[in-house]
Amino acid sequence: TSSELYRIDPGSRAVERVGGFFFADGVGRSITDLAIDRFGVLYAVTFDELLVCHPSTARCEPLAFTGGGANALGILPASSQD
Repeated sequence: TSSELYRIDPGSRAVERVGGFFFADGVGRSITDLAIDRFGVLYAVTFDELLVCHPSTARCEPLAFTGGGANALGILPASSQD
């Protein structure tokens, strides 16, 4: 959700709540999208910020400001990046 992270087991389709997104500065944010790269790094975006989040704790750290208006992420397969 925009405030909580969940884990889904692809085999059983079981859903497990990881926890509420946590930010070191204590300021709440509304997550608009998530993406995971080939190394398992979890990225999140708000309307104005790109974050990296720990997949087991939902703790997020800012990476960059987007300038506003961001609401989605996309990760391309490695084969398309050549």
